Amino acid sequence: MAVQALAKFHPMDVDTAQGAAAETGLPVDKLQEMIGHIGGEGALGRYASMLQGGNLGDIASDLLGKS
Repeated sequence: MAVQALAKFHPMDVDTAQGAAAETGLPVDKLQEMIGHIGGEGALGRYASMLQGGNLGDIASDLLGKS
């Protein structure tokens, strides 16, 4: 849920963490922490693209460090 909200707000012209916080009810600082754990805004953009494309296999491979 949180990652989907981050992916949704990443391409928008708003603060990603604040938009996701408004949608999920999670604290902004925790969402910013998640962005950091994912690998930053650049990596989040890549995951956002994969989520929008529905390519869960690629997401799972990336998260597990497999190519």
